Amino acid sequence: MSNYLTTLLEGFASLVTLMGLTLVLVLVLRHLRALSVLRQRVAFGCAFGTIAIGAMLVPFEISPGVYGDMRNVAVATAVFTGGPWASFIAAAMAATFRLTEGGEALGGVIGIFGSAAAASVLYQTWFARHRRPGVLHFALLGAALALVNALAPLAVSLPAGMPLEKNLFITLFIAGAGLLVYPPTVLMVGKFIDLEARRIDDENDLKHLNARLASRSEELKKLNESLNHEIAERRQAEARLHRLSQAIEQSPSSVLITNAEGTIEYVNAAFQRQTGYTADEVIGGDPRALGLMDTSQSRFSPLWQTVRSGRVWRGEMFNRKKNGDPLWEYTTIAPVKSQSGTITHFVAMKEDITLRKQYEDQLRRQLNFDTVTGLPNRVLAMDRLNQALLRANRQHRCVLLLSIDLDQFKKINDVLGHEQGDQFLKEAGQRLATCFREGDTVARLDGNKYAVIIPDLADTLEAGKFANKAFAAFDQPFTYDNHEFFITASIGISMSPDDGETSDTLLRNADAAMYDAKRQGQNSVRFFKPEMNERAVTRVRIEAALRRALANGELYLRYQPLVCLRDEKVIGVEALVRWHSAELGEVPPDDFIRVAEEIGEIVRIGDWVLETAVRQFVQWRHRGLDLAKICVNTSSRQFRDPTLLATLRRLIDHHDLSPGSIELEITESLLMQDNPEAKHAMDAIGEMGVDLAVDDFGTGFSSLAYLRRFPVDTLKIDRSFVGDLVTNQGDAELVTTIIRLGQTLGMQVIAEGVETREQMEFLKRLDCDIGQGYYLSKPLMADEIEDFVHRWNGRRRLVADG
Repeated sequence: MSNYLTTLLEGFASLVTLMGLTLVLVLVLRHLRALSVLRQRVAFGCAFGTIAIGAMLVPFEISPGVYGDMRNVAVATAVFTGGPWASFIAAAMAATFRLTEGGEALGGVIGIFGSAAAASVLYQTWFARHRRPGVLHFALLGAALALVNALAPLAVSLPAGMPLEKNLFITLFIAGAGLLVYPPTVLMVGKFIDLEARRIDDENDLKHLNARLASRSEELKKLNESLNHEIAERRQAEARLHRLSQAIEQSPSSVLITNAEGTIEYVNAAFQRQTGYTADEVIGGDPRALGLMDTSQSRFSPLWQTVRSGRVWRGEMFNRKKNGDPLWEYTTIAPVKSQSGTITHFVAMKEDITLRKQYEDQLRRQLNFDTVTGLPNRVLAMDRLNQALLRANRQHRCVLLLSIDLDQFKKINDVLGHEQGDQFLKEAGQRLATCFREGDTVARLDGNKYAVIIPDLADTLEAGKFANKAFAAFDQPFTYDNHEFFITASIGISMSPDDGETSDTLLRNADAAMYDAKRQGQNSVRFFKPEMNERAVTRVRIEAALRRALANGELYLRYQPLVCLRDEKVIGVEALVRWHSAELGEVPPDDFIRVAEEIGEIVRIGDWVLETAVRQFVQWRHRGLDLAKICVNTSSRQFRDPTLLATLRRLIDHHDLSPGSIELEITESLLMQDNPEAKHAMDAIGEMGVDLAVDDFGTGFSSLAYLRRFPVDTLKIDRSFVGDLVTNQGDAELVTTIIRLGQTLGMQVIAEGVETREQMEFLKRLDCDIGQGYYLSKPLMADEIEDFVHRWNGRRRLVADG
């Protein structure tokens, strides 16, 4: 136990001694820092070696052992002040005092050099990278020293044949003692020296910085003097350039100087860059021969007369570069006169405007030609039409105008996409262009609409021939992806002066004729007639007024009763929309509903009709009116609108209605479209419990297939079959077939257009479910329905009682 205590006292005494010697070293660090780098390293190594020797000579350290040897601390700490070389110098000095006989002394030498090596590794790992060691670095260095000095005796004694158990015990003991002594010792000594070194370095850095600032200030002073000298020289050079008239050479504009006869004497660098000619190639030559001047008589003669008279000429000139490329130049040519007034030279200053002219041409093309087809657009077409009309008026000739619209082109875009649709438009334009004369104009006005302007006709007899040419353009199919597509066109024709003397009037009338051709079945031609214009004006007025009809409260509903033919009881009503326009008066449904479909107003109108009809139906029910259902006509557009389902659910929930009390009437065309959105909507409506009725059944492409695919509850026989039911055997058989078909499929059948007692009795014999028509009742206002139902059902009871 006393041995261990002695060891600890020895270590403490060594530490105190080492700290004292280190303090002495600090006093001379400033002087060592003034040396060169190499001398610093040698001096630091010698200084720390001296400290290490001093630590060895402490009286308490005479006892052998390496576990508390402060030389290792001094040697390892030297690396952080003087670098690895200083550490190994210190190690060499300390080791010379251990080179005596015995393995223990050899173990000490190994420990000293091992400490220097470990410190060098840590130096390269941290200090060389981060410039300053931290607390952790010194602590790790102490731990590394403990490990090195623990292994040193083991490296000496094992080869000598000492027992392994004893060596391991000594190693563990030295490692434990070293971990208690070395880390705090290295930390205290190292940080003490490092702090002093930092202070000295800061002072030295400040001195170096001041020296560098002084040096930089001197350099800046010299640089300023040099710049002033250069500025003075530049000013002198600029003065010389001015005196020598070199401004022309440096001009960004092309400059060409000729003598009075037009022979080139000088060209500047900009001219050479602009034209591609070198000065040697053009000096002595004639600008006209080199293609450097517009030689057309209309341009050159006025130019030459102007400059010969002593005046300046300005204008745009089209020339050619050496390689043949076009060169547009804005040119100013001025005569140079002698003191006597004689013209001695001509100076031409030219600015390259080729890019600007290209942009102008591009802009002009964009303004006047269609980007898809390359044909003249509406702007250019109207200008050419105006010019043709002016010539025709002077020469008493005619101008023929064709308005051509591709039929159902929207389907091409929907199926093949707009990119392929543009290809079809381009090919259609090319076909039309090849069908007409060179002086005729084929233009694309917009969308899938073209116009053909045919001027200078003697009379109107040739109009049909040109229409046939237009039709011939679409005789052959259009090909895409190995599939053939046939596209037809509707053509409207107007001719000046009978159908208009201005371009706007002529085009408007040709359009009116074209739209009439579309209404008559498409793929046809129509000549303009005045009544077409009247229909077009009426349509425009209807379209404009219809957009305001809902907001102005001009729409209203009439209700036509539905009568059960078995017991002649009123079981429901059909809501029919009507429009009384403040501007147009009462507008027939056939006129405005079709327009509403085309302009997209039908969805808003249909929603309003559904809301209003259901609300009125609920009011009747609350007043005790025994009605089973309300029927509402719906558009195919509504079935593609996602709000229809939400509106139905809201009405049913809000009014607490049975879904079957609402019946939506659709057309056969909606079923035939096979639209996924409409199919989804009809399936959802069927699942909701709302009834679906097919209106005007039998007038379209009736098919059992779609009746089975869709959740249809009711078939409505069109009035055209009911009108001659009693007298026409064919109509009677058709109505009979429809009624039996509905019964077979479990559907109700409603006969529209019942106008006589005979028709109603005939339908009753055929077991038709419901009748609707003027014989039963005309469409009534909402406040008339309640009285009608009471009177009708009362009459029915009187008949039954009688």
